[in-house]
Amino acid sequence: MNIILYNKSYTQPSIHSFLDALYSNNMPYLASDLLEKGLLVSDITQGIKKALMVMRRLSLDVDQHFKPFYSQHNDGLMKDCKLSKLGYALVLLNLNANNAYIANLQLTIADYFFNEHDMRNF
Repeated sequence: MNIILYNKSYTQPSIHSFLDALYSNNMPYLASDLLEKGLLVSDITQGIKKALMVMRRLSLDVDQHFKPFYSQHNDGLMKDCKLSKLGYALVLLNLNANNAYIANLQLTIADYFFNEHDMRNF
């Protein structure tokens, strides 16, 4: 009888490169795009930190949804983040509602969710 052990973490660099490319391919959103909506870098950073807290608290694989990198913005280099659909949604839900766009978006998401789901089931 043979026993096969599977590890969740891989140490081979080629596996990491493959997974990184695979995850990155499923991240169509950029955190810096929120700057065009009038958000401050500090607000976006806080939204990302809170979204990462949610992911880690639920033991979800952060690498599948968030990929930090540097991008060019206004003739300078800034820290940016590629986001999956779930990652982007979590960032949006955790942004400061002082921005009218974000407040409206959060209200729309909540309204849609409550119309689709009965909260007594949660």
